[in-house]
Amino acid sequence: MIKKALTMLNEEYLAIRLYVDIGNKAEDLYYKLGFLKGSELINMKLVENLIGE
Repeated sequence: MIKKALTMLNEEYLAIRLYVDIGNKAEDLYYKLGFLKGSELINMKLVENLIGE
């Protein structure tokens, strides 16, 4: 199913990007399907709005 979806998307887009949490078991699957590992993303959260103080 994933291979079919990637084939269809490949006809429309020059690149396909997806995001996977580090350590997710799907990471190896996507690598085997031809995705390249990119840089790690950092999730940031604004706890308190300090603008204007």
